[in-house]
Amino acid sequence: MDSPLARVILALLGGYLIILFFLSVYDWMIAEYPQRPTKPPSLERIQQSFYHEEAVKALQQFSKLPKSESKKIHLSYPIPVHCIPISTNYFNC
Repeated sequence: MDSPLARVILALLGGYLIILFFLSVYDWMIAEYPQRPTKPPSLERIQQSFYHEEAVKALQQFSKLPKSESKKIHLSYPIPVHCIPISTNYFNC
């Protein structure tokens, strides 16, 4: 294999094999050692359009109530300030 053409072909094949090797090692490292996300997940709730409209209507009705009625309703459903909403009906206190 002293011909220059054979050396060029071997060099090209060797280069492709080296690139393939490094790409496989990179894929393995990504699969084996995944990185944590840089930004924490959002705690905001996803609003469905129907439920959002219903909530707006309920808030409008609540705001039209007399102050004594709204205070009774507000005090009948206390949510501690230190609680974090997990889902619609559950809080992490």
